[in-house]
Amino acid sequence: MIRNLAVICVLTLTAITSFSVTAQAQTAGTGTVSFNNTVAKKCVVNVVNNGSLTGTPLPLATQFTTGTPGLVTAQCNSPGGVTTIARQSNSNPRLLGLVSSFSPVTSIAGTGIARNLQVFLTASDGGNVLPAGSYNFTVTVEVTP
Repeated sequence: MIRNLAVICVLTLTAITSFSVTAQAQTAGTGTVSFNNTVAKKCVVNVVNNGSLTGTPLPLATQFTTGTPGLVTAQCNSPGGVTTIARQSNSNPRLLGLVSSFSPVTSIAGTGIARNLQVFLTASDGGNVLPAGSYNFTVTVEVTP
């Protein structure tokens, strides 16, 4: 019986030592997460000050010219062009000879930095003396990216 026990112990020890534990390297999994967004081209125009007009020549004016220019700020996240989309005489009598312009630029860089634009207006009645009345005009400024 001791002999059988000794044989079993030898076989057990042989089995334990012959089957060594093999370490296997683990492979790490990876994944790439993307984040996306789109920023639309956009410009913003804010009116800072309205302008004023002066009748010229005096004493009987034939046109209004800019006394004090209107002031707007414009900023864009991409290059933008400055245009007038509407000039309107909101008065009675109406004057149809409306001309507007901008200074100092007609385009805005797309840096997001606000640019000051002066808005000028000239209004006339084809060279005729302006009739007595209260006059009101609007100029709609658009900055398009």
